[in-house]
Amino acid sequence: MSKESKTTDIPSKTQRKKEALELQNLGVKLTSLKPNELDILKLDLKLRHAINEYQKLPNAHGARKRQIQFIGKIMRDCNGDKIRKNISLLKSNTKKKQEYSSLVESVVAKIINEGDAAINEIIVLHRSLERKKLRRLKNKISEISPKNQNNGRDKLKAYLSSALEKDEDL
Repeated sequence: MSKESKTTDIPSKTQRKKEALELQNLGVKLTSLKPNELDILKLDLKLRHAINEYQKLPNAHGARKRQIQFIGKIMRDCNGDKIRKNISLLKSNTKKKQEYSSLVESVVAKIINEGDAAINEIIVLHRSLERKKLRRLKNKISEISPKNQNNGRDKLKAYLSSALEKDEDL
């Protein structure tokens, strides 16, 4: 009876190998992240150094493959579930920022193309926006030649972004 309880407590070699491969695959995901994203994850210093080395290596003579195996070995000492959770949070935040940015971009395009009608519609939805300021920014953009409109668009985007962020905070 005691032999059965001992054998169920210790994972089989197949199970250990499967877990090691999962950690190695997680390491591959980590190597595809940008340095600023890796900073946000606050990884172990040794793991971060190994990932940086991987990104510097050429793909010659299996160097990257060996480095991935080394990253997998280091990850055995790390909390894989915590890293997975942090990666998913990072990806969802990035996706939200992209959606928000595209929303602001579409509002800017709508204001420029439709003028006062779009401004009135947006004011109804977002009371913190100032009609006068939106009109002034829109008029400045329409007065400038199409080649030089980027500066005006950027100012309008910045105003909309700051005002819409304040709306979301309330």
